[in-house]
Parts: sequence; C-alpha cells; structure tokens
Amino acid sequence: MHNGLYHLSPSTLDHPTSLLAQQSSAHLWHSRLGHPHQGVLTKLRPTLPQMDRIPNKIFCISCNMAKSHKLPFNKNHTTSPHAFYLVHAVVWGPALQPSINGFKYYIIFIDDFSKFLWLYLMNSKQETFSKFCHFCSMVQTQFHTTPKFFRSDDGGEFTSTAFKLSLISRHFSSDKLSSHSGTERHGRAQTPASHRAHSYSAPRIPASDFVLG
Repeated sequence: MHNGLYHLSPSTLDHPTSLLAQQSSAHLWHSRLGHPHQGVLTKLRPTLPQMDRIPNKIFCISCNMAKSHKLPFNKNHTTSPHAFYLVHAVVWGPALQPSINGFKYYIIFIDDFSKFLWLYLMNSKQETFSKFCHFCSMVQTQFHTTPKFFRSDDGGEFTSTAFKLSLISRHFSSDKLSSHSGTERHGRAQTPASHRAHSYSAPRIPASDFVLG
C-alpha cells in the first residue's frame, strides 16, 4: 500500500489455451460447403489456413448414398440367336407439350439381336397395338421374318385382349428392373435431350417432334 492505495505489480499471464485449438479436417469442410467436388477444396485450401492437408481422395458416405440408384445387376450373357428373335418394347408419355400434330406418346421397339431401334409416335396409349401390328408388318415386308418373342412391362396397353390373341409369345419384365432391356433407358434418354435443348434457348420444338429431329 502506498499513500492509501494498493500497488499492484503488473505481470504477464501466459496460458497455452490457443494450443488446444485443432485444425479442421478436409472432410469437415467438405460437409460444411455442401459436399463439393474435391477440386473445389483444393482451390479453397490457401484461403482456409485452418484446414489440414487434403487427402488424394475424400470418401463421403452421404455423397455415395445420394448418387446411388440401385445395386448392380448380374450380367446376362444370354443373347438372341438371330434378328427379331426377341423384341423389347416400352411406351413413353404423356409429353408436357404435345407435338404440332398432337402426339403425346411414343412407343419404342428394340431388336435384342442388333439393338436397332424403331420409334412410333402416338396420340394415346390406345394406339399401342396398332403400332405393334405396323411394326410386325414392317418386319415381314422388309426382313421376311416375324418377331418370335415380345418383351414389355405389364402395363394395360400390353395386356389387352388384342395382344393376348396375337400369335407372338410374350414375356413381361418388371417395370422396376431396367436391366431387362435397354428400352427404359432409351425412353428416359429422349426426354432430357429435349429439355437440354430448351434450356440452352434452342427453338421451342415440342418434345415428340424433337425426338424425330
């Protein structure tokens, strides 16, 4: 005490509290930034000094689960012995915007042997059997043969009485298993193509007309 006042000697308090901080992992920043590509983290690394070393490959369970659709199927080594031995078919529609001629649907026929594809536009699913007959007539006229087996899903357009009375053996595939044929993939591939064209300010061609283009 000096002149009625307490005299305190200043001293520096040095506690190593900052040494307890840890660098954030690259996986943590991958999650914080919304699961970007690893190249994004590599570019941001100089601006994030608290991030530790980025590994060569970041394995993220969430990314793999989100990008997965289904387990892989066993490869089918069975092949058709000749053209039109087995024909796959699928109907797509309705289109959000009908074509100039009013078409909203189309049906695809694929030869299992050659993988060649035929596409017919339709106004409604009720035209499925007539397009099937047109396809069979085309095969008989141009290739001098007839389809032996016909595979499709069990939709109502393929289970009609007219199809049951046809002389072609029919096989039904599950609509959940796209591995049975490539027709489902072809049907899904046509629509994104037209959407991409519209998104890049291409001429506003209806989806069914764009398929023919």
